[in-house]
Amino acid sequence: MEEFPNNLRSVLHEAFPGSELELEPRSEDRIGGFLVWEGFEELDLPDRQAAIWSRIREHLSPKDQRRINYIFALTPHEIAVMQED
Repeated sequence: MEEFPNNLRSVLHEAFPGSELELEPRSEDRIGGFLVWEGFEELDLPDRQAAIWSRIREHLSPKDQRRINYIFALTPHEIAVMQED
């Protein structure tokens, strides 16, 4: 499973420069994660998800796409607020 997370990281970091991606194994062959990027400040949630999945569909195989349970899109501000609670 090593190659797949590295490919996913490369695809998302190239599309969202300066972003932070935290990946979590969800099962033996599936993954989920959180993508934190300042550029999401200007986008609502559906637009954030559309941007992420557009990039994933362009650069990862359908087989690898099915291995992704979720990628939550958050801003640094949203993370800070969550950590305050």
